[in-house]
Amino acid sequence: PEWLSEQIQSYPAHHIVITSGEPLTQPNLPAFIKMVRRPGVHLTIETSGIMFIPDLPCELISISPKLSNSTPTDPIQASTHERIRLNLAAIRQLMGSYPYQLKFVIDTRADLDEVVRTIHQLGQVRPQDVFLMPQATDRQQYLEKSMWLADYCLRTGFSFSPRLHVMLWSGQRGK
Repeated sequence: PEWLSEQIQSYPAHHIVITSGEPLTQPNLPAFIKMVRRPGVHLTIETSGIMFIPDLPCELISISPKLSNSTPTDPIQASTHERIRLNLAAIRQLMGSYPYQLKFVIDTRADLDEVVRTIHQLGQVRPQDVFLMPQATDRQQYLEKSMWLADYCLRTGFSFSPRLHVMLWSGQRGK
């Protein structure tokens, strides 16, 4: 809609992030990008990497492959989730077609082994293009996990991705 385009164009943002609801599965994504795109604005598209779309005009694809820690506990949901959560072929295509980063949500130290296996399966990945983010619902969890995860990032050359909203507001809704 034209009114939405006008509102977006009038907002003084220098960085637009398209995220949530798996943007690459949305049939109108290319049209939406045309609507929000303007010179001098950095556009990032966040995706779990479950599919590939060529020729999207963006400055960065932020790929967050789902680790096994993301599998729901409900057996029916778990079965579907496991079938689609990691599409290495699509992730490789995204990596080969766009400037990218890989972002992994880390819950336990065991997740780090899965990250390393996934990176090896993907092939040529520079450590600085890998971002690790602690899974936490409150400040205490966040700080505990951040300490060992940040240390791991220092040792490996991976990037630490902070979760400022958890650190500041400790999981309060609406913040």
